[in-house]
This record gives sequence, C-alpha cells and structure tokens, in this order.
Amino acid sequence: MPRLEGKVALVTGASKGIGAGIAKGLAAAGASVAVNYTSDRGGAKAVVAAITAAGGRAIVVPGDVSRSADVARLFAETTARWTCS
Repeated sequence: MPRLEGKVALVTGASKGIGAGIAKGLAAAGASVAVNYTSDRGGAKAVVAAITAAGGRAIVVPGDVSRSADVARLFAETTARWTCS
C-alpha cells in the first residue's frame, strides 16, 4: 500500500470486523482516519485508541449511512477536523 500521509479516510462500519481492519491499515499507511459507527461506540473508540497508540491520527464520527443528513454530517465533521485535498 502506498504511503498516505496528508490523506484523509472516512471508513464506515469501522467499529469492528473488516471496517476496523481497514481503518487501522489506512492509519498505518499514514492516513488520518475518521472511524464511523452506527451503534458500537465502544468498538469505535477502541479502534481510535489502537490507531493513536500506534502513532496514528483518528477520530470517532457517529452516523447512520442510510440517512442522508448523517452522511452530510460525517463529511462535515471529518473535513472540520482535517483539511481534505
């Protein structure tokens, strides 16, 4: 995987399973990661803790991607935290 410094990733369903693995992998490659969850806040916080403990950058961003207002907020919160290019 190419280095991703300066890039931002928003990973949906990142509180467990494949999504958590993708979030951690992107962070390990240098991306800043917004960890999205719908119902497992504890899992999302654990993923962020693992990323930051390894020296990465991550935030928890709740939201249900089946709701357009939540999707808009996911992007707004992510871009508010990190300047996306």
